Amino acid sequence: MAFGATFALPGGYIADDHANGGTPTLARAKQFQGFVMANTLAFFCSSLAVLSLVFAGTPTVELPMRYTHYNISIWLSLNAVGSLAIAFAIAVYIMITPVAAKTSPAVIVVILSATQKKALSFKRIWTIKSCSM
Repeated sequence: MAFGATFALPGGYIADDHANGGTPTLARAKQFQGFVMANTLAFFCSSLAVLSLVFAGTPTVELPMRYTHYNISIWLSLNAVGSLAIAFAIAVYIMITPVAAKTSPAVIVVILSATQKKALSFKRIWTIKSCSM
């Protein structure tokens, strides 16, 4: 999702026949820069989570190290989901606020509170406490 959001930017692109053609129309807006940073963090964390899960699933690695990498992958996955939720909330703010200023804060609060609540419950369920070997 983070990869796709990089190319389907909020606000679209400047037409090719204008100066700076092909660049994002909102590139100078601070909210847009926040969106790009959150989206980049989501992509980075999800990529590292996948690599950590691959390492955790390798049978030739000792079991305590596999548990450690599994827990790291959960932490990275939760950060990726949180960053993606923030990127989505910023994109909603950028696109909806000019049209429906009262709606966008409500949407953002719902997105962020639901994401935080789910992330905390998943962390309790999925995290392996220790390895007794």
